[in-house]
Amino acid sequence: MARRLVFLLLPALLALGACGGGGSGANAADDKKLADAAVLKLADFPSGWTEGPPPDDTDEADDPFTKCLGSEAKQLDANTSGEAESAEFSRGEGTTANSFVAVLKSEDNAKSAIDIMRSQKLKDCFNDSVGEEIEASAGAEEGVTIGDISLKESSFAKVGDEATALQLSVPISAEAIEITFYADVVFFREGRSIGGLFLGNLESPFPSAEAESLAKKMQARLKAA
Repeated sequence: MARRLVFLLLPALLALGACGGGGSGANAADDKKLADAAVLKLADFPSGWTEGPPPDDTDEADDPFTKCLGSEAKQLDANTSGEAESAEFSRGEGTTANSFVAVLKSEDNAKSAIDIMRSQKLKDCFNDSVGEEIEASAGAEEGVTIGDISLKESSFAKVGDEATALQLSVPISAEAIEITFYADVVFFREGRSIGGLFLGNLESPFPSAEAESLAKKMQARLKAA
């Protein structure tokens, strides 16, 4: 169940942070190479992690963030010069990590993107649209009940020029078992690049020291370019 929730949530976040069109410009090929190099690799994780394919993409026209953010999502799309998504990494049955990088055409574009990602409009969109999709998905599973979904801003170490983080907690009841799935979403800006991490964990939030280490590895590769 937890992994199905991850696959439901992640494509919508990626559609926001690294919108699908790419963008044009003389540096588009270089920016794509930079994004590919900066996303998380299995070597970035401690022992015990495994690598799998990225979650299935969602139809961009149907993803909740494109619907909710409208013109802002289209502007991100138009201003993106290169982008990449990492593989899906996991540890055990309940811990997952995925990342993306979007290289914007200018630093001002990237600043605007991070402003959108920390906006109240994003928080409302995340809480309402994604929450509704989780509940609808859970409703199709016999015996599964979703409790009150909680969304809050979470503190995160300074990574790059600026960073912002959200934490979603999803109480799940199934067959007399009650657990909570935590989804930590981190966005950071390094120059004109936006890095993002989606971190899922059962019973407790993803360990903050591990999250910071992963973000800083991505940021270092973006800074060195």
